[in-house]
Amino acid sequence: MIDASGGTDIEGNVLGTASHDPVEDVTLLESEIALWIAGIIEKNWHRLAKKAQLERNVAHVIATQLAGLNIGETQVKTAMLKLELFERSAENWKAKI
Repeated sequence: MIDASGGTDIEGNVLGTASHDPVEDVTLLESEIALWIAGIIEKNWHRLAKKAQLERNVAHVIATQLAGLNIGETQVKTAMLKLELFERSAENWKAKI
């Protein structure tokens, strides 16, 4: 939970009002979510990379892996563009988180 009033710190300890910047909490949450999603992909990466090579559609393969999170192929392609991953073979990708 994020306290927008800034009255609690990142661990939930009560502080004075406006004593903590809630943007730090949002940044931490975004980082935790990114690491969680990366873990889902990394857990089966060798199998996914081989399947992507066979299908020649890595975005589809990753989107299928993340379907339970309601992450679609368009979102995967957007992330791949931002990370400049279209220029490299999936087997050679390195984590950028």
